[in-house]
Amino acid sequence: MDFRHLETFLAVVEQRTFAAAAEEINTVQSTVSANIKALEREMRAALFDRSARTAVLTPAGRALVPRAKALVDQLALTRKELSDIGDSIGGRLRVGTIGSTEPIELPKVLKQFGDANPHVILEVLSDSVGTAGLVERLRRSEIDIAFIANRLPDRPGPVHDWLVRTLLAEGDLVFIASPGHPLVERTDLQLADLASQIWIESPSGQTNRTITDEAFRAAGLSRTVNLEVAEPAKVPNYVAADIGIAAVPDFIAHDRTDVRVLRVEGVKLKWSIAIARHSERSSTLIEAFWNQFEERARNRQHGLEQ
Repeated sequence: MDFRHLETFLAVVEQRTFAAAAEEINTVQSTVSANIKALEREMRAALFDRSARTAVLTPAGRALVPRAKALVDQLALTRKELSDIGDSIGGRLRVGTIGSTEPIELPKVLKQFGDANPHVILEVLSDSVGTAGLVERLRRSEIDIAFIANRLPDRPGPVHDWLVRTLLAEGDLVFIASPGHPLVERTDLQLADLASQIWIESPSGQTNRTITDEAFRAAGLSRTVNLEVAEPAKVPNYVAADIGIAAVPDFIAHDRTDVRVLRVEGVKLKWSIAIARHSERSSTLIEAFWNQFEERARNRQHGLEQ
């Protein structure tokens, strides 16, 4: 089987037209069509309804999608594992990270690792969807290590069985408002008092947004988000401008003099940061980097127990 045919098939499924798929995989539409026809001959089944304007899957095509994804993912793993065989402590390590990692001092630790391993190239990457996007990129072997929220995206089934993670830090999500906001002086605030306010939030899909949304749903409350800001560290800037209130990790609000933490009774929300990797991926470089943070996690736990 030619895996290029499967990759082309998945590109068409994702992009929904042959032309868009060709652009996605950097080829021409005739090549996409030829690859799909070759795959259909090999599968002995039509995979797309040619009478439709977009790429509509036939029943056979729908059945092939999960199998094709599994085969392509496994090929990516195999390619990376083979390239890692025999590696010394050198090479390129692709590190994915969520936007706010101040509690684990990531830049400082990366410098220490780089100083100790001068032949290593560290590539730090982010994802607009935060933890959910980084987990997916780990699954596809597009990154080697990720710093994510320890709370994983909600998905049906055991789709995260392959993911190994270690908690590095956690703390409180706090509600903040501008100094002149009418709720600041209240000492008897309930979650219901916040529901009707103008809200500034992370985009849907980011973990802290999910946690806050769940808290309101659990209390039987609804709220309207008027402004979405992708980078949590920048949220206080908009709160300070008196646009609305927000929920942010405590370390983001800690040193800000232009916002105030609201005292809300009966609500305890948590942020978390974990290091994560694919259970089937290993190399000398990955192990060395992982062990450095495992040691930090052990030291943190030891400090908590004392």
